[in-house]
This record gives sequence, C-alpha cells and structure tokens, in this order.
Amino acid sequence: MRAVSGIALGLALVAVTVRPVAAQNEMIGFDKVHELLAGKQTRAAAYAMQEVSVDFRKELGRCHDEAIGGRMMQTEPRIDGLGAKIASGAVSAAALDKEFGEIDHLLAEHHQQLAAEGFSRPRFTKMETVARDVSLAAQYLARSSRWVKQPLASDMQKAVDDALAIAKQLAADPGNPPVETPAVIDALGVAVKRPMRVAQGGSTP
Repeated sequence: MRAVSGIALGLALVAVTVRPVAAQNEMIGFDKVHELLAGKQTRAAAYAMQEVSVDFRKELGRCHDEAIGGRMMQTEPRIDGLGAKIASGAVSAAALDKEFGEIDHLLAEHHQQLAAEGFSRPRFTKMETVARDVSLAAQYLARSSRWVKQPLASDMQKAVDDALAIAKQLAADPGNPPVETPAVIDALGVAVKRPMRVAQGGSTP
C-alpha cells in the first residue's frame, strides 16, 4: 500500500479543479465482476475488473476531501492487485466479498462528502449532480453491508431510505430542493462514518 503525501493529493485536487470529472451515473461494477467469477468466466471477470479500476480512478478524480482522497489513493493499487489475482485464477468470488464491501463503504463516504459539499455550494453545483451523489452514497452503503452479510442497523437503513427518497425528489425538481435535504445528507454522513461490521463468511449482494 503506497503512502500518500498531502502534497501529492493537493496536486491531484488542483488538477481536478482545473479539469473537473463528470459525476458517475451508476455504481462501479463489482456485482458484474463477482457474477462472472462465480460463473467461472475468469477472463471476462478480469476484464470487468479493469473497467472497475478505470471507474474508480474517475471517482478519485472527483474527490475534494484530503482524508478520503488519501484513502482512495491507497485503495487504487489494491484494486489493481485484485484484478491481477482474478486474471491468474488465484482468487474465488467469495474471497472478494470483504474486499468489495470495504471499497463500497469508502465510495459511500466519498459520494456523501461530494453531496454535502455540492448542496452547500449551489452556485457551483447542479442539484442533479447532488441528487446522483446522494443516491450513490446510499446505494454503496447498502451494498457494502450486503457484501459482508451484515444488515444495516435500523437508523442506518432509515438514513439510506431517506437519502434515496430525497435524491429522487431532487432529480425530479432540482429547482426546489426539499427543506429537509441538508438534514438527510448529514444523517447519511453519520451513517457512512460508522465502521463496517463484518460477519463470518462471504455473501453476494
């Protein structure tokens, strides 16, 4: 795992402000990788993991938070390492569950931070983009719990459900954000900062 300096991340964030990266519309395809590998389609799974790596780098390019960005930079070679293991046939689908869960949890934090920042700066961020980030944060948090066979606590599930509902309203009428939007984004922020619980064994979403 490579060390990440504040200078290196700072330079990366400067690059982002000069050439911003478009928001993702869909979740990164860990589901596809898992399904292909479980079906013994090793080559196709390895190729799908390459797509995951590209999409993760795009998300890193959107990050504006030094702490989250540092963790994402440390995760990048980990994803590449998993891709190499998949290509060599050295890893099973079940063995990826915890790995995918941890990365999804990090992506949930990343998108929640972007949503909170974007909503606080309406002159610089479209509400449609905020809606996508809120939705993705909620979906990644939910999927991370499914990977590790741990249902979300009731308050965390409520935060996810509320976030998905707000995201839908924001996308439908971006000019009139619901008054509860900042509170819902903040509640999701509390949820994504909780440590991920891991059960014995693996699971699929």
